[in-house]
Order: sequence, then C-alpha cells, then structure tokens
Amino acid sequence: MIEHLKSEVTFLREELQTTKERSDTIIMQLSQQIDRQQLQLEDMRRSRSIFARIREVFIPSSTS
Repeated sequence: MIEHLKSEVTFLREELQTTKERSDTIIMQLSQQIDRQQLQLEDMRRSRSIFARIREVFIPSSTS
C-alpha cells in the first residue's frame, strides 16, 4: 500500500513538472509573439508619410 502511494506521488510529481514545462513554453511563445507584434506596430507608425502625420494632428479621425 505504501509503495503504491509512493509510486503515485512520483507519477504525479512528474506530471506536474511536465505541465509546468508546457505552460512555461506557452508563456514564452506568447511573450515572443507580443514582442514581434509591438515591433510591427512601431514599424507601421514610423513608415507613415509626413502628410499622414500632419493630417492626424489637424484632422481628427472621429468627431465624438
């Protein structure tokens, strides 16, 4: 009985470790994706023409 419980504890610890590694991997991938998207947004903002920037300042996009 005790050996069975020890075996079960060992199994559950291994499962927990595997689950933690998976979640860490997912978090890392999502963080990298967010970083890439932020860089894309910055590139899009920088690549606007001077006229688009001026228009944005003087002509509001919404009149709410």
